[in-house]
Amino acid sequence: MSLDLNGSPAGTNYVISYLDDSSAIGIVASGVVVGSGSSSVNTDGVNAIQIGGNWASGDYLQIGTLPSGLVLSGPGIAAGATSWTGQATGPVFIQRASQSTTPDAQWGAALQCVKFYNSTPQPGPQGLTAASRTINIDTLNASGALISHATSTINVNNAPWVPAQVGNATEAGGVNNTTAGAPATGNVLQGQVIDDPMDASTDVVSAVSFGGAAGTVGSALQGAFGKLTLNSDGSYTYAIDETNASVQALATSAQILTEVFNFTVRDTAGATGSSQLSIAIHGANDAATISGTSAGTVTGNSNVVAGNLTAGGALSISDPDAGQSSFVAQSSVAGTYGTFTLAANGAWTYAASNSQSAIQGLSTGQTLTDSFTARSLDGTSSKVVAVTIQGPYRAPVAAADTATAVEAGGVNNASAGANPVGNVLANDTVDPGDSKTVAAVMFGATAGAVGSALTGAYGSLTLNADGSYAYTVNNSNASVEALRAGTNTLADTFSYTLKNSAGASSTATLTITIQGTNDAPVANLDRFDVVASGTANGGTVTTGVSGNLLANDADVDAGDTKQMSWWSGSNSPYGTAGSVTAGGFTFTVNSSNAAVQALRTYNDTLTASYLAVMAAMGGPVALVPLVTIPLMIGTSLALQGPLDRAVQASMQASVQKQSMTIEVLTGIEALKLAAAEGIFQGAWERSVRQISKAGMRSKLISSFGSSMIGFYQSIAGVALVIVGVYQVSEQKLTLGGLIACSILMSRALAPMSQVAMFLARWAQTKIALRSVTRLLERAVERPEGKTFVLRDRIEGSVEFRAVTFSYPGAPVPALRNVSFSIAAGERVAIIGRSGSGKSTIAKLTTALYDAAEGSVLVGGVDTRQLDPHQLRRAIGAVAQDPFLFNGSVRVNIAYGSDAVDDHRVMDAAKEAGVDEFVRAHPMGYDLPVGERGALVSGGQRQAIVLARALVGDPSVLLLDEPSSSLDLAGEQALRARLQTLRTGETLILITHRLQLLDIVDRVIVMHDGKVAMDGPRAAVMERLARPAKEAP
Repeated sequence: MSLDLNGSPAGTNYVISYLDDSSAIGIVASGVVVGSGSSSVNTDGVNAIQIGGNWASGDYLQIGTLPSGLVLSGPGIAAGATSWTGQATGPVFIQRASQSTTPDAQWGAALQCVKFYNSTPQPGPQGLTAASRTINIDTLNASGALISHATSTINVNNAPWVPAQVGNATEAGGVNNTTAGAPATGNVLQGQVIDDPMDASTDVVSAVSFGGAAGTVGSALQGAFGKLTLNSDGSYTYAIDETNASVQALATSAQILTEVFNFTVRDTAGATGSSQLSIAIHGANDAATISGTSAGTVTGNSNVVAGNLTAGGALSISDPDAGQSSFVAQSSVAGTYGTFTLAANGAWTYAASNSQSAIQGLSTGQTLTDSFTARSLDGTSSKVVAVTIQGPYRAPVAAADTATAVEAGGVNNASAGANPVGNVLANDTVDPGDSKTVAAVMFGATAGAVGSALTGAYGSLTLNADGSYAYTVNNSNASVEALRAGTNTLADTFSYTLKNSAGASSTATLTITIQGTNDAPVANLDRFDVVASGTANGGTVTTGVSGNLLANDADVDAGDTKQMSWWSGSNSPYGTAGSVTAGGFTFTVNSSNAAVQALRTYNDTLTASYLAVMAAMGGPVALVPLVTIPLMIGTSLALQGPLDRAVQASMQASVQKQSMTIEVLTGIEALKLAAAEGIFQGAWERSVRQISKAGMRSKLISSFGSSMIGFYQSIAGVALVIVGVYQVSEQKLTLGGLIACSILMSRALAPMSQVAMFLARWAQTKIALRSVTRLLERAVERPEGKTFVLRDRIEGSVEFRAVTFSYPGAPVPALRNVSFSIAAGERVAIIGRSGSGKSTIAKLTTALYDAAEGSVLVGGVDTRQLDPHQLRRAIGAVAQDPFLFNGSVRVNIAYGSDAVDDHRVMDAAKEAGVDEFVRAHPMGYDLPVGERGALVSGGQRQAIVLARALVGDPSVLLLDEPSSSLDLAGEQALRARLQTLRTGETLILITHRLQLLDIVDRVIVMHDGKVAMDGPRAAVMERLARPAKEAP
């Protein structure tokens, strides 16, 4: 029969295996395909089977226990052996043990006992090639003759073998991994696989796994620290998971994490081999992140500990690298002004000596900075710690000031006194380089305005913000007039508030000591009556009179004495004046004088005239002054008319110039915007020329009058000498009498020399008096004797009943038969074109004018019966042109409201929106607004005036064009505030802006001084939206 070489029947396609391994593999093993040659042998009549081939060194045969009746023979095989293992150096025979017949099946079993192996395997395959082994199987008969011969080439398919491999990757580093790392890349097949030459170029990676998790070739496989993508061609990329904590903890390239991936390589014939790819992950230095408190502040002279100013804080550090989340410690590192200590955990302290001149020399608000650098342990990050040293707080110190004033003296205070000036800040103390200003001034409980005159007890003080002051003595004050020279003094004490740039304040006093001056005494005319004869009203006859000439004389100086220093008198034709002693005076009537005797009744009196004395002494000499005096008076009276006209023209020109000045200063911005400075300059110069011309004319007239009177005096003096000399030569007058007459005439004419000046002053006085009279005769709001209706609180209802009103001098009425009623708490808008009467309604409501016809009622009472002050307290009015007074925001809000505290002021300011911009300013509610509010914006003025209207808790809130000075954003803010305004108050809104109407419930439309429409807002707006031909 025919058998395959593995002992199976022929034709079963046996395979034979040969492995380069020390483990014997039998013919029956799979994996080696039989090559060319005969594949079967004939066992009929076989006595032996010969096994041979081209054996190589190290090739071994292993023959297991043969079936019974068969034995082995060959080189190195013991006779009769039934099994053997040894190096195949020659043919090996399986033969019958005797000539007995062996079944064919025994030969097949014998072939199955044959195995081959190599005893010297190398690491990995031996690289066997085709035809490297040939197996010869011969069957022999009993005589040793060849029965059949089979030859097979063993094509050995060695499994591919890949050594374990290592790939290297580097993690990212730097700040938040911004410094790129390096992935691991390579190829596990290229130059690595040991396989049969026919397979080496077609080997592929067929599988990949990590631990027990199988991956997909060509797709990313998650490992412990990253992902591996291994392709079938052996190329691979390993991407590190940079978020992995273990990876991030690697600090240097010497620190390594390793993970191992398994993979399988398959050749063309399907043989596979497994190996490993180890990825070594090298560390990189990650940058540390520093946070925490890196700034500190110390203040000179504050919280001083052991002479030092101290500050501290804590920095925190985060470093992904293991063991590097700490700082480089620093101990007492010297800075510019102090020392810095930093612990490894980030806690830091700073200390600076408070006594340093650099710190003590700082003013409030000035600072120094000391900076230090904290570094991470690995040196990748740093943080500057800055300590701010603030100047020591030194409160300003205001020192008391004194000054001396001297009252005016002499006759009617003609001798000037002394009004002191100075500067109260000169001796006040603030920080070096700091500013100091006067923020407030008071006299007692009366607050004044800085820069304006404040009246004290004995004079007025003007104290400016820069500390300069001027004090003016009130020389008309009785107590001041009563001061005696060198004996008495008075004192006016004012207080002022000093503020530095930080707003800190201090208060001190300025005391003005007023010294007296000797005021001239005033001698008054003395008049004495005597009854010459008969009876006087039932009285007795007196022949003389006595009295004291000093009794009615005065000296304003308190406690001063009065005594006569000079007396001139002589006998009169009507009686004799006795000598005067200490003011005592006697006069004896000459009852024998005919003129005295001619007096009829007690009421017919005669005053002794010293002109008459002159006539009695010098006769015709008295004619000289008698003629001169009428000439002087006549000339003065003749000049009175032209002088009046000149003074009138001068004063009118002065009034016009003053009016022009006020107008221009008020509208200075409008003047500049119109580029009308030249026009004003010309008008100003013309006004000055008119004043100068009129003043020159009045001065010329006055000077002419004075010159004429002086001329008359000179002529009178010459005439007196001429007449007097003649009288002396005629022995009708003594030389002493001539001298006496000259003295008497000079005294008689002396008052006349003042007539011209008196008449000029009189002309000015008359014109000024007429102006004052016209002012005083104007109607007043509270006529004397009128009784007003007083209410604890005026309700918020407003009613117009058939009101007609015209402005003085206006050709047509502003309002004509206007009637409407607004209930308390109602919100009403009054709209209309310009000139329709809207603002006139506001003025009549606040009683600035009275209706010509009809009546205006507020709270159910005619406004003419209400006290104007109480009425306006009940109406919070905001005029179309908001007006602010020179002062602070606080003062302007509280204006006109009695006993309003700061809380109420601030509540009103918040409601009106003032608090928003006041809180942003360092001066707060003391922020000055300037004259007419020049230092704040139009919207801010509007808000302050609205707060002033709200602070008195009015029953009626009357707003006349409240958004006229506001931009769109300001108007929207105002509308929002008005919508949330207090409920219960009556709101009357006069406006052109339809955007504001959504805060009211009712609308009154004015047209040409009449009510055109009145109704709910929606209805009125719907009617106004109709086309003109449909409008009512």
